[in-house]
Amino acid sequence: MKEIVTDSNVEMSWRTFAGQYGDIYLALLKQRCISDGEVPTDEVVSRTLIIHLHRGIGYLGGNKEMNSIEGMISSVSS
Repeated sequence: MKEIVTDSNVEMSWRTFAGQYGDIYLALLKQRCISDGEVPTDEVVSRTLIIHLHRGIGYLGGNKEMNSIEGMISSVSS
């Protein structure tokens, strides 16, 4: 497995990140772990979330329309 560099200096609690739907998101993450054949321990769930976020940021970063606020808004609203 390739190591994902998480060199951000931003930290936040799960409640701040996930908001009112945190329990649902956590259940979905655990289900993903199980679907991937993993036991949903805290470590595995955390790694799954990091991989998911990294992949999503990569998709957004690769989209040329996302290089400005206007581009982000127009790609979401279209």
